[in-house]
Amino acid sequence: MVRVRSSFRLAGLLAAWVVLLAGVAHAAEPLSEADEAKVAEVRTAASKDHLERCYALAKDVRLERPGSALESAVFEYAAYCQRLLWLRKRVIEPDSPYVNEEARFMFEWLASYLDTDTFPRERLETYFVGFRFKVFPAFDTHVGQRPEVAQWELQVVTDNGEIHTVVNGDGHPAGRTPDGKLPRERRWAADQRAKVAEASETGEVATAP
Repeated sequence: MVRVRSSFRLAGLLAAWVVLLAGVAHAAEPLSEADEAKVAEVRTAASKDHLERCYALAKDVRLERPGSALESAVFEYAAYCQRLLWLRKRVIEPDSPYVNEEARFMFEWLASYLDTDTFPRERLETYFVGFRFKVFPAFDTHVGQRPEVAQWELQVVTDNGEIHTVVNGDGHPAGRTPDGKLPRERRWAADQRAKVAEASETGEVATAP
């Protein structure tokens, strides 16, 4: 489990993350020579701790070529950089775009992977594992009512308030009514937040109802 508690530990994780991400299998579609060069450019920026450049390069790919094999290949780097930038800036620069706008951009990116018949657990855990639990309700608030997100019974398992597992509660998309609508809405009701807080403290599963 990746556990990130403060910015003082982030530099020590850098080399391991770059090696890990370099070996991740992406979309089956092969990358062109130009795309391989772009991935190498993104990876090099990450390896040198040039997080803002790495994130900007990956974000440009997402904006220009959504759904491509190249976009799939750079997602982990975007998630990695935005997470670290958020952790570094959330206290000293709370108005930073990496704490606000770019977090929402990553939520949108994650939501796009949920519009599928296969639960994208690896994608979700790439972003959420190691974050404090409060980040997950923020994700749910921003995109949780969209059909592609709400079709899943998203659950997170926490340890001392940190996310270490993201799963689909029933293992398959929720059934839809004959007219194509979802059977029920899922939102973070006020009376659920106390249960969520308790579950975070005990390490139990907290479910987005």
